[in-house]
Amino acid sequence: MVYLDAFSYQEINYLNEKITNMGKQIIFIQTEETVKVPNNSLLIQETFQDKAFGPRKIIESAMRLTDLASYQMILVSKDHLKLKSAVHLPISTVLFNENPHIHYNDIGNLPDLKLGNIRGIPELFKKTTGYFSEVFSTHLSKKSKWSESGYIFKFFAHSEKTNLEIIAGGRYFGPKHSLYESSQLSKRIRKSKNETSQDNLFNEIFFSIIKVINGVQNVNGITRVPSRPEKKDRLAPIVSLLSKRLGTVDLSPNLSCKYNYPPHKNLNKEQRFMNVKDQFSASLHNPLDHVVLIDDVFTTGATMLECAKELHNVGIKKVTGVVLGVNQFADEFMDRFISCEKCGGKLNLFLNKRNYSAFYGCTEYQEHQCPTHSYRDGLKRMVTENSFDLVNTNEEF
Repeated sequence: MVYLDAFSYQEINYLNEKITNMGKQIIFIQTEETVKVPNNSLLIQETFQDKAFGPRKIIESAMRLTDLASYQMILVSKDHLKLKSAVHLPISTVLFNENPHIHYNDIGNLPDLKLGNIRGIPELFKKTTGYFSEVFSTHLSKKSKWSESGYIFKFFAHSEKTNLEIIAGGRYFGPKHSLYESSQLSKRIRKSKNETSQDNLFNEIFFSIIKVINGVQNVNGITRVPSRPEKKDRLAPIVSLLSKRLGTVDLSPNLSCKYNYPPHKNLNKEQRFMNVKDQFSASLHNPLDHVVLIDDVFTTGATMLECAKELHNVGIKKVTGVVLGVNQFADEFMDRFISCEKCGGKLNLFLNKRNYSAFYGCTEYQEHQCPTHSYRDGLKRMVTENSFDLVNTNEEF
C-alpha cells in the first residue's frame, strides 16, 4: 500500500511494474493531490476521518479489496506523519526517504524500516530483513540467526552546546510496549542490565556498525556512556573488546561519571538534561580526531550528549554516537499477547540461559507444567492472532 504523496509518476510506474511482476498486489492511496497512476490500479481514497483518526479504515478497505490479512501488508510513505499512527497497528510500515537522517522528533515512533533507495521496496518481498540490531539479535535456534544483515538509521541530537550524530541499529521496546514480547533485542537489552550473557552478541553488533563508520571516517578511539559510581560499568568490557578488534584507543578510563545522580525514571526530557548536567568528567593526553561513544538505549540523549560535550571539551574534534536501539513510545491502548492452550495463561518471550535461543513459555508454568513454544511458532501466533478482525467494521462515521 503506497501513499501517493510526493511520489513521482516515474516512481509510481516503477513500483507498480516491479511489484505486480512479482505476483504481488499494489494499492495506491489517493490523497488530496491528484496524481496520475497506471491504468487498472487499485485505488483507495484517503478521507478526512482517515487523516484525523489514522489509517485503520484504509487498511480495512485494503483487506476487503485483496482478501489479505493486515499482517500480510506493507504500508509505504515518504511522509513520516502518515506512518506515525500506523506503527502500533498490525501492519508493516516502511518510510521511504532519500535523506539518510530521521528527524529527532520522529525517533520515538519509528516505522518497521527506513529505506533510502526505491529499489529496496520490491526487495522487501524477497528476503527477511529489518533494522540490523533487531534481526542480528533474533535467534531462531541456538545457532541460527534471523539474518546477519540489515539496515541502520541516523539522526542528530542537540543540546545547548553539543550537536551529535547518532547511528542506531534498531528499536528498543520497553516492558509496557505492545511489541516487547516479540522483540528479542529488547529482551536481551533488559537482561544485560544485570548480567554479561549478551556481551559477545552486542560486541558483534557494535563492531559491524563501527566498521561501517570507520569506512567513512577513521575512528581513533572508542568509549561508552559510563554508569553511575554505584552501578557496574556494564559497557566497559565491550569497549575493551571493540578497541582490540578495531585497533583503536580504549577511552573508557578517560570518561567517568562523578556523582550518583538520581535515576531518569519518571523524568521528562528537560528534567533529564538538568539531571545529568556536569555529572561527567573527561580527560585526554593527546588530541584525537574521531571517537565513537556507545550506549545500549537512546531515549532523550541527555547522558550521551553530556558525555559528548565533555569529550569535545578535552580536544576530541568529532564524536559519533552508536546505540543498539532507540526507545519507542508505548501505545497505552494496544496490548498484544498470546495465550497458553493448556491453562489460558499469558505466553511470554524468554531467553535460553545456556545459549542465544529464545522461546515462548507460560507465566503459569510452575503450577500447570505448560508446554513451551519455539520463537518462530510463538511469533507467528503473535502476528496472526493480533491482526484486525473485519467483523462489524462496516459502519460509517
